[in-house]
Amino acid sequence: MTIRATYTFTDATNTAASYKNAIQSNLTAAVEAWSKVLAGDASIQISVQTSGSIGSNYGGGFAADLVTHGVSGGKYQTEATFGHQIRTGIDANGSKFDANIIINGYGLDEFFFDPSPYDSGGDIPSDKYDFYSLMLYSVGKALGFHGFQTAAASIYSRTYKTIYDDLVVYKGGTPYFSGENVRKYYGSDLALNPNDIYSINTKIYNGEQFTNSAVSESVLLGQRRQISAIEKAMLADQGIGTDQADILKAHIDVSGKSIKLNAGAGTDTIVYDGRKADYSVKYSAADGTYKVTGKGYADTLISAEQIRFSDGTYWIEDAAGVTNGVHRFYNTATNSHFYTGSNAETNSVRTSMPYAVEEGFAFASASGKTGLEVFRFQNEKTGAYFYTISTSERDSILKSLPQFSYQGSSFKAYTADNGPQEELYRFYNTASGAHFFTTSEAERDNIVANLPLLTYEGVAFYVDIMT
Repeated sequence: MTIRATYTFTDATNTAASYKNAIQSNLTAAVEAWSKVLAGDASIQISVQTSGSIGSNYGGGFAADLVTHGVSGGKYQTEATFGHQIRTGIDANGSKFDANIIINGYGLDEFFFDPSPYDSGGDIPSDKYDFYSLMLYSVGKALGFHGFQTAAASIYSRTYKTIYDDLVVYKGGTPYFSGENVRKYYGSDLALNPNDIYSINTKIYNGEQFTNSAVSESVLLGQRRQISAIEKAMLADQGIGTDQADILKAHIDVSGKSIKLNAGAGTDTIVYDGRKADYSVKYSAADGTYKVTGKGYADTLISAEQIRFSDGTYWIEDAAGVTNGVHRFYNTATNSHFYTGSNAETNSVRTSMPYAVEEGFAFASASGKTGLEVFRFQNEKTGAYFYTISTSERDSILKSLPQFSYQGSSFKAYTADNGPQEELYRFYNTASGAHFFTTSEAERDNIVANLPLLTYEGVAFYVDIMT
């Protein structure tokens, strides 16, 4: 994901002039940290102010503007414009501020301003607070960790609530965050800070300590906060895609509006109310997305692998009836690509090979009578794959290269251009021993010009393009 942020700085205490650049660099690093774990894109405006009226607190963040979706449970359901834009792709407030960050202008000397805030924070002095961590906390609060409940059990301070508020339950007077993603990662509902239900309770639960998680209640000397899996799960329960395997409710708000939902990395499941027959799911080759229409919605899904209805869960290709796509995965362990024309094999890779990053459909398997089998081998020494349409090359490899394990047919292609086909260009990676294929002339030319480790081997065969 890419979060593009612009900042407006107001030094109300006249104490921060010499800190301005350090404040912005640490805040920028915090925004980028959230950007790396979230899906979608957003362009946000952040107001940064110093204040002397926040008591002993060092600062924090909150949503500067809200989207009101409608009435639910007798209250107006709202959402921060920051989180809303990430979740739906809609910038609801244009150039208005999305986040307010308040800093205690009289406590700046107690902070360590990391000159390299993108590292692990091992250089934080033991007698200083980490300013980057304060910014990470503040951005998280403005993103989706906020609402209108008071410390008392389920008492609202106003006639409004947030999507987060809808996920808070009370057990014996203790507030818990209750969501499917949280239960998947944590094993149960998550206890919250009784004094601030929008922070994680730092007590030890189920053997896990959340002291240094991004939005925990604590501020510790000499330590750096990190965005934890549980915080990403809490955002996923609010419908925001992350780099984990998320379960995302498509229409978690009550607005009735269509959305453009980016699920992000991982094997993600999009949840719809109603039966499969209530919806139409179609693949759009123009932009590589899936279009889901039904019950008044016309949604666009990006990077979604599964779709769940009340009567079953389906791999999204199967729900859309796509049977001819050749999937491409990037294997981070072997620095090579894997191609398969099988939906079943694709789903097996998704569930059993966490080091395989899905890159969508590369092209389509040949469907005409002139289509020929493309044979796949795996080099057992390097883990890389080799593909050939030539039966003589296949037979030669089987006879003379025992380190190559034959895996049968992977998809179908053509030996000649019969009209609407595209050339599939092949490169040999001299470092990894793997082969790379692309139908893109621009990508081919870029590789030839800039990647000398990849040797161009010409046209491997011809393929159909997804339509």
